[in-house]
Amino acid sequence: MSHQTFHLFTRFQGQDLINRLDKLQELSQETTNDEGQTLLHIAVLQRDLALVSYLLKRGFDADQGDHHQQSPLYLASSRGDSRILELLLTYSQKSSQSNVHGESVLMPACQRGLLSVADVALDGEVSLDQIDIFGRHALIHTIIHGDGGYIYQEILRRLLQAGISKGLRDDFNRTALDYAQELDQTVIIQLLEDDPDAWEDGFDEIRDLLEHKKYGTALGKLQQEEDSLKQKFFIGYTYYVMDQYQVAETYIQNIINEDPHFIYTLALMAVLQDKIAIAPFYLELGDVKTKGGFFKYRRVQLNLDLGRYLDAYTLMQELIKDYPDRLDYVYLQATTLQRLGRWEEAIELMERVRAALVQNPFFHQKIQQLKALQSVKD
Repeated sequence: MSHQTFHLFTRFQGQDLINRLDKLQELSQETTNDEGQTLLHIAVLQRDLALVSYLLKRGFDADQGDHHQQSPLYLASSRGDSRILELLLTYSQKSSQSNVHGESVLMPACQRGLLSVADVALDGEVSLDQIDIFGRHALIHTIIHGDGGYIYQEILRRLLQAGISKGLRDDFNRTALDYAQELDQTVIIQLLEDDPDAWEDGFDEIRDLLEHKKYGTALGKLQQEEDSLKQKFFIGYTYYVMDQYQVAETYIQNIINEDPHFIYTLALMAVLQDKIAIAPFYLELGDVKTKGGFFKYRRVQLNLDLGRYLDAYTLMQELIKDYPDRLDYVYLQATTLQRLGRWEEAIELMERVRAALVQNPFFHQKIQQLKALQSVKD
């Protein structure tokens, strides 16, 4: 990135920054930082909608990948910013794009429980059945990275209604239903098996109101509903999509004792408000109060997002110990070790994945890349 432009991005914000950029005759998307990110990538990471809009009008590419093949479009999805994603989709020319791991724009929303982002991605007609390096599509990601709770149930509903394949088998010869049964996600199983009791839960009118952004009407009807955890989920979620995070946070804090998985919603809202010091507290609390690896994996992901690779590595070691058969965990640990410059350990783990998936050429290529990088660094 040019010194002049970088200087502007570090010193100014908002309209002041836009005014100063406007004085520059040229803004090149060929100029990038050490991660291969353009100004548009950085604007997305800063959650600056006005700046994103300005750069798009100046000709910046919503689909240009960085060194990890992560486009501004992908970053908006993984960071949970539905408004920026919606804007970028109007400029995007490649709805089937993926990052270096084969993950589509839809997948991070499904992994992280970002329901409003998943809705925007689906409305933008992103690829439904695109698969990652393990042969998994967004439906499988919703299950293996989710907790089976209300927010993941809602994402799964959207995916099934959009027509995603239920029968797809990944490289481990498993379907979405196989994983749901393995993880004992009861309601997810019922939805996959078209159980009418699961599908007809009495909240379709609320879903329709939220889809059409009639939030006040939705809240009024929810207050009239019989008291239940799902009713409380929808009340909290409605405040959440209205960006009334403080109201939503207060409301959800009062019900986490009824279902500790609501703690994850508090962590999500902390991240979206850039309260980075608070989000780890909620995730650690959820890790203590629940069984399984859901909250620990979310802690790993947050540390990776923040560039805290050693912390991510330490947590991944615990996950791999608890779930030694999860080769996606082993692969993620290998990429984390790569970030730490621990090449031999990274290659060793990648060899473990390749040995189990010998038919997949990706992992052979990845090992060759790691060895090449190791020789350069050494």
